[in-house]
Amino acid sequence: MLLDIPLCIQTTDFTCGACASLMVSKYFDGNVQLSKRNEFLIWTEIVALPFKFSSPYGIAAFFIKKGFETKLIMKQGTSGEGEILLECCQTDPEERKLFIDFFKAHSKILKRHVTSAIVDRNPTLYDIKKALSNRNPVIALVDSYYTTKIRGVKIHHICLIGLS
Repeated sequence: MLLDIPLCIQTTDFTCGACASLMVSKYFDGNVQLSKRNEFLIWTEIVALPFKFSSPYGIAAFFIKKGFETKLIMKQGTSGEGEILLECCQTDPEERKLFIDFFKAHSKILKRHVTSAIVDRNPTLYDIKKALSNRNPVIALVDSYYTTKIRGVKIHHICLIGLS
C-alpha cells in the first residue's frame, strides 16, 4: 500500500521533523501549502529548545493542537537524552549543563501536554504496519549512526513513512 503523501524536501539540515510534519499536514488537509515558510512555522512549534533539532514531544503537541488523533510510541526515560544532547550541544563544556537543564525542563512541560498520547514502550514494525493499513502516515525518529559519513557521531533523523 502506498499512501498519497505529497513530497516536500527539507530546506535545512535541522528541519527534518518540521518537513515530515508539513507533509502529514498536507496529506490530511489539501489546503496546506508546502513551502519553506510553513516548514519554518512548524519548526518554531516543534523545536527542542535550545537546540535546533525537533522534539518528539513537540511534534506530538503540534498535531494534538491541530486536532489530530495522535500517538507517541516512545519508551520514556531510557532514550539516552543526555548523551544525545551533549553531542548536539555546541557550546563551551561549562555551559552545557545549563543548556541540558533548560532542554529537560522544556521537554517536561511539553510532555505534560501530550501525556494522553504517549504509549510508553518501544515502537515495533507492527505499529508502523497497523498505522499505514489504517491510511495514517508515520513520523519516525531513526538513528542514522550506520549511514553517516562521520563514524562515532550519533545522528538522529526524523522521517515520514507512507509505504507498507
